[in-house]
Amino acid sequence: MQQIQTIGIASGLAGNHEGCSRGPIALRDSQYLNSQCKKNGIDLHWLPMLSANISLDKNQAIKQLCSQAALASSACINNKTPFIFFCGEHAYAMGIWKGVMSALAMYKPRAKKLGLIWIDAHMDAHTFVSSPSGNVHGMPVAALLGQGDDALKDIYGDGPILDSKNLGLLGLRSFEKNESVLLDRLNVTQITMEQIKQESLTYWLTNLRDTVLKHADYFAISIDIDAIDPKDAPAVGVPEPDGLNGASLCEALEQFNNDPLLLGLEIAEYSPDFDQKDKTLHLISALVIAIFGEDS
Repeated sequence: MQQIQTIGIASGLAGNHEGCSRGPIALRDSQYLNSQCKKNGIDLHWLPMLSANISLDKNQAIKQLCSQAALASSACINNKTPFIFFCGEHAYAMGIWKGVMSALAMYKPRAKKLGLIWIDAHMDAHTFVSSPSGNVHGMPVAALLGQGDDALKDIYGDGPILDSKNLGLLGLRSFEKNESVLLDRLNVTQITMEQIKQESLTYWLTNLRDTVLKHADYFAISIDIDAIDPKDAPAVGVPEPDGLNGASLCEALEQFNNDPLLLGLEIAEYSPDFDQKDKTLHLISALVIAIFGEDS
């Protein structure tokens, strides 16, 4: 039985649907998720749930959650334990992966670098200057790449940034020009749904792993549930049609099972209010099992 450090971030401050804050709590309390994981040799060791300090200004509360997430992810790296973060919103990726990078930078005799596979319908590369909505859940990629405006930099805080060569985005199909211009300028690898229709998901994920590891020592995976087609994963606040096939994604992720260079996983934006017959819950369970299960 493999123990996975499991951290929930129950917050809906960074988007326009507060119901996503209930996603991590629903997953923690789900008999289905936890029992299916156990059947497949996974012990989800749940740490105390992180939630927003409602006495703070919204952006300061998001900043505090990101700092708490960074401490938790950094501890996982220092203890060499695999981890899963279940986040109400993708905004907290800023803290999760900054914490991982901070811990890797302390490795001796040589600092290590992170490669990140970002699976999402959106680029999440806005700033407060470019964003039409001002929602922080659309900004974590810009922040991680060190491209935030002053307000976003304040939320991100001091610490390492992700080398653009070490990032690959997959599943893209809904984004604004400002985001694509930024990522193109930085030469970030981007795989759109149009490209995925030409080759298998397994091919593209293999390609992304190889790409980010050219200049990184380890890699991790961040999944926004809206990357998946709403027919397979309806429980999201921002559904985008023509997305990834859920079963195909699980099959493609199995190649990373027991990969010694895989550090951890983030799954974000699960909104149980929108689920249909627990379809998304079952898919999230399958994603976790694909990566960490004994029989995958």
